[in-house]
Amino acid sequence: ERTTRFEVVIKIPDYRASTCQRLLQNEIDRHSAWFKSITFDNGSEFADMTKIKGCQIYFAHPYSPWERGTNENCNGLLRQFFPKG
Repeated sequence: ERTTRFEVVIKIPDYRASTCQRLLQNEIDRHSAWFKSITFDNGSEFADMTKIKGCQIYFAHPYSPWERGTNENCNGLLRQFFPKG
């Protein structure tokens, strides 16, 4: 979240679109007050996100990481403690 810098991080077992969609929907259902809108990039793992219920879904333009600046910064911080793989 841009104002409070609150971020929810979920470990997923694989990068399939159906898995990402299911786990995110579970989190939205559990904490509906936390979610008003979510912006995704155009990765294939986000292909099913249009099926999400309970909040507005947006997709950033391709090759435009500045549209998700807070997310990109947080990803970098997370990588310091949780390396890829």
